[in-house]
Amino acid sequence: MDLRHQHNFFCQLDLLIKTGTPISQALELVADSPDPESAEAGQKLLRRLETGVPLSASFGEVFGPVTGGLLGIAERTGSLVQTLQGIASRCSDQIRRQDEVRNAVVYPLGVLLLSMVVGATIIVLLLPQLLPFVTSLGVPLPWPTRVLVVINQWSWVWANLLFLPLSALAVMSRTHPERLESLKLWLRESTPLLAPILRQLDLAHACQDLRLCITAGLGFHEALKLLSRTCPSPSLAREFTSLSKAIFQGEELEVYFQQNDELKGMFGTAVVLGQEAGKLPEMLNCAARILQDNAEFQLRSLITLIEPAAMATVSLTVGFLAVAGLMPIYQVVTAPF
Repeated sequence: MDLRHQHNFFCQLDLLIKTGTPISQALELVADSPDPESAEAGQKLLRRLETGVPLSASFGEVFGPVTGGLLGIAERTGSLVQTLQGIASRCSDQIRRQDEVRNAVVYPLGVLLLSMVVGATIIVLLLPQLLPFVTSLGVPLPWPTRVLVVINQWSWVWANLLFLPLSALAVMSRTHPERLESLKLWLRESTPLLAPILRQLDLAHACQDLRLCITAGLGFHEALKLLSRTCPSPSLAREFTSLSKAIFQGEELEVYFQQNDELKGMFGTAVVLGQEAGKLPEMLNCAARILQDNAEFQLRSLITLIEPAAMATVSLTVGFLAVAGLMPIYQVVTAPF
């Protein structure tokens, strides 16, 4: 189930639980929802609960271990309503962040694809029709047109350079999906401009998950262990595992964060101050908002830089093609006969 359907499911369940509806009856009502994804999830949960599977295990099988652990703890501590509301809010924030990242990536790729389609159309369709007429008049071709001629003569090479990587990715996704996931992970964590933004978003998401775990009644050490198993970023998961071990060994948090370059900063300050003041969930929520705002600002700045660069690329490509196509016609018109 994707995030949008998860958000819809938990919003419905949260509303029903708030009205005093028991969890089993609430799931029955959700199972009759017009949303097919929410209805299917509700039916799966009902079947598991009817066979005696605990609530945490049932939700864990459908929505993942973090959600299952949160609801299991919330059921024991009586914080089910707050936990459901927090999960729905987390899904909403993730949807918004994914849309922003997708917009930042899709727009320049779309503009690049458009410029390639325009250039290929001119080179493949227009240029072969124009060149015989120009060369028959004995007019020397200008250098932009000669560049296009070379590209046209070697068009199969450029086509292979373009389509072979795409074909390789398609084959890899079917035969070696683990390598494709490794490639995605490398792009996610090593892209110069986008990786730092995605890391801040992952850290903001982790702060929200930690806040939900602690609010539901789980200890900070156990919450870190749970989060390290489900964090989408392997490097961040390793940092959470290291922090969990440091807490278990009794190491001072302030000393640990001073020696750790990855987690010190907003996250480390929020954890240290929250532990000292006894308001760790509130400080984690504040850190999540600040990290998210910083990441969104950097993302908007990146989009602001990409948009004019993409438009300039399209303008230069189309302009070069137009000049290369019109210059021979101009030479034919102005040539003395």
